[in-house]
Amino acid sequence: MTVVGVSLLSVIVSFFQGSIQVLLPDGAHPANVSNATAEFTGFNSETFKENLGSHYGPDYTSGGEVVNFAIVFGVLFSGVTGIMAGANMSGELVNPGKSIPKGTLSAVGFTFLVYVLLAFLCAATCSYQLLTHDYIFMMGISFWGPLVTVGILTATFSASLSNLIGASRVLEAVAKDDIFGKISS
Repeated sequence: MTVVGVSLLSVIVSFFQGSIQVLLPDGAHPANVSNATAEFTGFNSETFKENLGSHYGPDYTSGGEVVNFAIVFGVLFSGVTGIMAGANMSGELVNPGKSIPKGTLSAVGFTFLVYVLLAFLCAATCSYQLLTHDYIFMMGISFWGPLVTVGILTATFSASLSNLIGASRVLEAVAKDDIFGKISS
């Protein structure tokens, strides 16, 4: 959690730098243009106005097809499924009836605040071209890009491990409570 927190703080601090050009990844620009860049404008009201609204359109990974709400939701959904980790560990809690709602609502609230903060920071500082042509633009704007990679990997491994542990705990609870009766024997 500390590693992910430090990575997140480094990204948030990086939003407060001035304007820079970010190198776009291969495949994110026309074939006849090499080393294409997009602008990180720093805080700019024109950039914020440009990014308001949905702006569904093709991105550099869609092969020219227009992305839609379902695709965007699919990307976001995986980022909020971790709240089940706490409920899956409920067998370890002294007072699960009180702790699970309190912990789950706290986690959802904190995650919501972080996502809204990052959305506003991105909208106010990153050009539309940068947002649609580089999914890992935070590495490009960060003071130290590898820290973003470490944060992504740490969050991924943490979610994977909590799913593995949570699944076994749920299976144990189902077996202990004999929920499926004769089917389970």
